[in-house]
Amino acid sequence: MRYLLSFLICIGSLYSNGQNNLGIDIVSNLPRAQVYFVGQLHNNEANTIIEEALLLPLHTKYDVQYQLLEYAHSAAFLINRYLQTGDEDLLKFIHADAKFNFIKSIKAYNNNLSADKQIRFYGVDFENRQNGKYTQKALAIILDQLKPPTSNSLALLLSDIVTAQPTDLEKGLIRLKSYIQENDSISRVLLGKYYLDVLLMANAQFNFSPRRDASMVSNFFRMYDEFAKEGRDPKFFASFGTGHINPRNKNGIAMKLMLDQQSPVQNNVCVLGVQYFNCLFSKENVHKETDGSLNTLCKKTTVEKLSSLQDNSKRIEFLSKPKLGLAYCDEAIQLLSGMILVYNYGSTSFWFWE
Repeated sequence: MRYLLSFLICIGSLYSNGQNNLGIDIVSNLPRAQVYFVGQLHNNEANTIIEEALLLPLHTKYDVQYQLLEYAHSAAFLINRYLQTGDEDLLKFIHADAKFNFIKSIKAYNNNLSADKQIRFYGVDFENRQNGKYTQKALAIILDQLKPPTSNSLALLLSDIVTAQPTDLEKGLIRLKSYIQENDSISRVLLGKYYLDVLLMANAQFNFSPRRDASMVSNFFRMYDEFAKEGRDPKFFASFGTGHINPRNKNGIAMKLMLDQQSPVQNNVCVLGVQYFNCLFSKENVHKETDGSLNTLCKKTTVEKLSSLQDNSKRIEFLSKPKLGLAYCDEAIQLLSGMILVYNYGSTSFWFWE
């Protein structure tokens, strides 16, 4: 039986942390895993702070090298290209007005690492962003790097996509997907190190759907399989919307990877919930008194008590799994390894590109 009094005593021992210590303190409370998920509500300035605070100590302690994006892999490809070349025009192409502080901090971090240890990004979400401009830009770069014979069938397919009108882009990707499936060995030889990038773009769900987790899971399986063929032991970090990491949502990507018998990382996934108090979201500055994982998992009294602890300070706190277990919540909360609490953070206009 969970006792509210005991929970309140534990709340009193919560601590606020600066960004430098927050991630180290949280990671010290997490088990070794192959995939680490943290939830987010999009367009809040705390999100990239949390991502950087967790990703770097996870990389140091557990060799977590790859961040999964709830975004198109073509955009992830452009980010990785920037990380390798330092070409800031690539970031401006993604978004002309965004600051990309998080991405630039990863670039600075990578600069001190050997190439085989550097952090990279992989998108598993739907591909049709900005009417396919990321897709076309990524494939144009790949063609320019490979310089295949113009008469080559695969090269022709890629060229057709690069020059396609937005209305024809999906058809081009379907043809590309079919070609790779039917000519896998040839495609691997021609594409070389870009094979996985093209594979993920071609196989991603094309258009948005709120129920797209199955497609994201399938592309994760493809990616994991390619890493395994290379003899790698890949470990991943991901910051996804709270619906995708909700432990009551057994069709969400986090639970599918954690619990599904077909998952290559079954029972080797660590998930953190997130709860926002008195925060703003999106460029319209939408105010939410409280919202997040606790709202879907816990009794109203639990959320109210945590909300009552807020003052006007910006802070991010961590509720560990043992403390979380004392709260009045659905038993599904036991699938989480802790809860991040965000107080008084403002909105952002640029989501991940801050």
